[in-house]
Amino acid sequence: MKRNIIKLHQGSAKLSKEIIQKKEKTEKERLLENKLLSEALGLGVSLVLPIAGGALAGVFIDRIFQTAPRFTLGLLFMGLIISFLKLAELAKRGDNT
Repeated sequence: MKRNIIKLHQGSAKLSKEIIQKKEKTEKERLLENKLLSEALGLGVSLVLPIAGGALAGVFIDRIFQTAPRFTLGLLFMGLIISFLKLAELAKRGDNT
């Protein structure tokens, strides 16, 4: 009877260890998913913000000085260049890792 109880206890201990290991794996997977999600969000913001910011600033400046599409197009183009350079930098950094 005692042997059966000891075997049962050992079996439940092994099962508990397996469950804990599975939990740890899922936590590691969640951390990796969160890291990838934050990198993707950061990439999106770093690409969209210069373009949208340049366009909005250009419209605002054009309204003040009544120089309709000059500043809008100029700052939009600068935003595109900045976004492209940022994307190239991220791609280069990604190749090194």
